[in-house]
This record gives sequence, structure tokens and C-alpha cells, in this order.
Amino acid sequence: MDPESIERYTAMAKQLNVLQGELINFIRDQLQEDREARRLQREQEKKEKLEEEERIEKRKRKEKKERLQDEERNHRLQLEAEKQKMEAEKLRVDEAARKERLKAEEDERNRLFQLEEIRIKEKC
Repeated sequence: MDPESIERYTAMAKQLNVLQGELINFIRDQLQEDREARRLQREQEKKEKLEEEERIEKRKRKEKKERLQDEERNHRLQLEAEKQKMEAEKLRVDEAARKERLKAEEDERNRLFQLEEIRIKEKC
């Protein structure tokens, strides 16, 4: 025990009118109380530190989960956009093919019509 503690406990004992014979027991009890208070304080600090670390870890897990969900959502949206782009391209190609087919049919009708006109003229 350091001299400052002895002086402090002795002064406290005098203020409380502790008898000289009980002084050692008083000092011992005070030391034990101080040690217990420091031990409790250290335990409380450890508990608070653990709680803070748990909060930080929980927040990190939540942020990671949210980031993964965002990445998955972005991936799904990207796939959907690509699918829509492919569908639009297919529609464009189908429309172009339809127009080409209609043009070919019209050309064929015109050719047949012209052949028919030629036959009619030859008969006359």
C-alpha cells in the first residue's frame, strides 16, 4: 500500500472517529472496497467495450447484407434491362422481316398482275 493511501485512510478514520485498534481493519476494509470498486469498474468497462464491439459488428453485418442485397437487385435489374433490350431487338428484326415479306408479296402480286396484263394484251 502506498503512503498516500495510508494517509488518506488514516484521515478518513479520524473523521469517522475510528478507534486506534480498529484502524488496521478499517484501512483493510477500505482497501478491499476500493479494489472491489475498481474491479467492478473494469468489468463494466469491459462489458461496455464488448457491447460497443457487438454493435459495430452488427452494423457491419447489416451494411454487408444491405450491400449484397443492392448488388443482387442491381444484377437483377441489369439482367432485366438486357432481356428487354434483346426483346426489343427481336421485335425490330421481326418487324423488318415482316416488312420485307410484305414487300416480297407485293412485288410477287405486281409481277403476276403484269404477267396477266401481258397475257391479256397478247390475246387481244
